[in-house]
Amino acid sequence: MKNLVNIVLVVLLATGFTSCKKIKSIFDVEIETTLSGDLYIDVVAPGLKSTDTDSISFTSTITIDPLDDDDVNEYQEKIVEVAVDGILATVEDVYLDDGTHDDVIFYSGTTIRVERGSSSGTWTIGTDWNVRVDDEITLEDAGGIYDAVSDMLSPPMGEITVICEGKCSKSGVHVVLRIDFETTYTANPL
Repeated sequence: MKNLVNIVLVVLLATGFTSCKKIKSIFDVEIETTLSGDLYIDVVAPGLKSTDTDSISFTSTITIDPLDDDDVNEYQEKIVEVAVDGILATVEDVYLDDGTHDDVIFYSGTTIRVERGSSSGTWTIGTDWNVRVDDEITLEDAGGIYDAVSDMLSPPMGEITVICEGKCSKSGVHVVLRIDFETTYTANPL
């Protein structure tokens, strides 16, 4: 009889604990937001004569701070889960020093990398990209990279770095590439 009472007590405690967690999760707040940053890519002619005049290297870096979003900042101490739902790269502007906008190609192998501390995730563009205003590239969730970025955006909150590196068909090129992280933060104010 004594063992039966102990077993019932353990079952009741486990059920009560689980129920408390379920009740607490009723108060979860979901914050759907887009964290964005603009990469200003300037492709300048190399200082020294190069044998490869048809491809000029470029690198551009930005930082994005999730705490710049008012809702994320407000709930930062209460965030229990972060999910990246999509990552999009959109060309906002393209122009050349000569005033034209055409025939700017980022060659296959151009990368977009996200870093925070020792964590990183990289997308490689597999084909030549004729860059035009309003072009959009969805950076796919290959190999669990969205989970890695979700971890980078999770508490403790801090800036992430986005780096675009590659080779371009011309020098004197200026491209504004906006990177959008469509993100859902789940916070529990209790």
